[in-house]
Amino acid sequence: MPRAVSRGGLGWIDARDGATDWNRAVAEMAFAIAKVGDLSPVTTRPEGVFLVRWMAREPALQRSFDSVRAELERQERNRLKTQLETEFRKGILRQDR
Repeated sequence: MPRAVSRGGLGWIDARDGATDWNRAVAEMAFAIAKVGDLSPVTTRPEGVFLVRWMAREPALQRSFDSVRAELERQERNRLKTQLETEFRKGILRQDR
């Protein structure tokens, strides 16, 4: 699910959250909590001081490939676009030398 920090709330996370060091750290804190309602220890990181509370649990959903195909295609197009833009910029910078 899309997440945005809002009044300290992150929204739903899953065990695979790990796109950044910060995401991995928060997911690690969250999945170390024993039960709904419990708090993690206070953790200090370069980004700040964090405390995680397990608010609720929803079971993971198994979705068919057909139901996620369009989203996967969009994500892959975006990934390839970003990769090509980065390679293009690097190529231009090399030519300037």
